[in-house]
Amino acid sequence: MRIVIILLLTLALTLNAQPGESTINGTVTSYDAAKSIEIDSKGTSHKYDLNDGDIQYSISPEVSTGSYVTVTVRIDENKRKNITIAPAPKPKT
Repeated sequence: MRIVIILLLTLALTLNAQPGESTINGTVTSYDAAKSIEIDSKGTSHKYDLNDGDIQYSISPEVSTGSYVTVTVRIDENKRKNITIAPAPKPKT
């Protein structure tokens, strides 16, 4: 049941996607290069399925669990999603 809900939400977000760009910064909490990456941004977990054929991923080879990163999501005019994950400087605390 949970998988069906997630798939429906993903489909709805894809269909309603508007061209543009958004970014988040956070810490990589889990990373399996062949499967998924999870990033904690201000207490919110963002998980990305790297096997999703509808999304093009570009992940810096320097990214690993514990890295502080910037995630940039770009949606083009044809509603294709490109996600770039690259190291970022840690914020000063």
